Amino acid sequence: AYGAHVLVTDVAPVVASTMRLNIRHNGLNSVDYDENSFLENGVAVGDVWSHAVPLGRGSIVSAPLNWSTPLDEQFSLPLCADAVIGADVVWLAELREPFCRTMRALLEQNAEARGLLAYRERGSDQSTTFSTGAQLVDSLRSRGCSAAVVHSAVAHKSPHRRVLVYDLAIDENA
Repeated sequence: AYGAHVLVTDVAPVVASTMRLNIRHNGLNSVDYDENSFLENGVAVGDVWSHAVPLGRGSIVSAPLNWSTPLDEQFSLPLCADAVIGADVVWLAELREPFCRTMRALLEQNAEARGLLAYRERGSDQSTTFSTGAQLVDSLRSRGCSAAVVHSAVAHKSPHRRVLVYDLAIDENA
C-alpha cells in the first residue's frame, strides 16, 4: 500500500482469517485492527474506508466480497476504485458470470477506473468445470467491458498452459 489506499477482498472466511494475518504480518501488529468492527452479518455498513489503517504512505482495509450479491447490498457507499486488481481469482465456469458482473459494477463507479486481471488458463473448450480465457473475455465484453491482453507467458510448471494479464475498462463503444 505504498501511497495507495487499498481495499482487499475475498470470501468472508478468508477475510476473517488469512487477510487479518496478512495485514498484521505487514507491520500492523501495534494497530488495533478489527475489520469486523464495521461488518454486520458479514456485510459492510457505513464507510468501509473509515476503518482503514495506515500502511506505508497509504492505508489498507479488508472486507468480504460476494460476487453473487450486488455491490450496493454489500457496501453502503460506492467504492470508486481507481484500479481493480485480481490475480488467479476466477477459473471455475460457474463463477465467470458473477465475477464479470462484479467487475463491471466496480469499474463503472469511476469513469477512469482500470482493471488488471492475471488469469491462468485451466479450461479447454470441452471443459464444463473450468472457464477458458476466451469465455472470460466474451463474458466481460458482453457486459460492456473491454479486455485487452497486455502480457502472456507460459505458466510455471505447466508448459502447455498460459498466464494472461488483461487490461480491463468500461467499453464506451459497447
